[in-house]
Amino acid sequence: MKLKTTTLIFLMVLIYGMNSSFAQFSYNPGYYVDLNKDTIRGEVLFNNLTRSPKQMKFRQGDQVKVLTPVDVLAFGSEKAKYDSKEVLIDTIMSGDNVDDLTTKRNPVFVSKRLFLRACSEGKLNLYLYKGDHQRDHLFVENKDTIMELVYRRYFEEMNKLDMVKTQIIVRSTSPLQHKRKFVKENKLYIGQLTILMADQPAIVQRVRGLKYRRQDITKLVDSYNHKGGSTKKKKKKK
Repeated sequence: MKLKTTTLIFLMVLIYGMNSSFAQFSYNPGYYVDLNKDTIRGEVLFNNLTRSPKQMKFRQGDQVKVLTPVDVLAFGSEKAKYDSKEVLIDTIMSGDNVDDLTTKRNPVFVSKRLFLRACSEGKLNLYLYKGDHQRDHLFVENKDTIMELVYRRYFEEMNKLDMVKTQIIVRSTSPLQHKRKFVKENKLYIGQLTILMADQPAIVQRVRGLKYRRQDITKLVDSYNHKGGSTKKKKKKK
């Protein structure tokens, strides 16, 4: 009896998971903004389950067309809004998996037009792009420019003389010193946000210990936009 109950529960969970997956790939009421800034309404279909969409399908009646970031300015549904942006994006792997890390401290940028998901809108816009390796790339935009918030984890080789519990590293010139790799962090995003939010000192104080996590940075940018009186509430699309 216990085995039958366990099997039944397993089947119910499996069916629920399959239904949820199918729901992710079904058409939903939405819109897109064309290159003439006209809003066209219909139904949209896009896969944002594990990464940002490279294209989306738009349906009006029996007509279906595939649209990419070069075809539209934006698209969205009740679930999410995406803007098409030309950005410089870091191409070097840097994530939680140590095996993926390199010794490069600084980002290597390439220019791409991508669909970026809007996380916060206002005086400062915050966008998310999740690439093929499921790494979060966060972008901030003000009236002048859009840039990636830089955070990198990388390897640095240290010899025995470097292995001290301090941020100051004294290097040895001897090639005989035994070397080991240590994971280091480039937290340039702290400086970027400090400059961008300099007009609100109370918000800047929260930047110093900020982790590079989408939820944490979204909350901070929301606070900045709210205190600046310019937060745009997400509108439900018809």
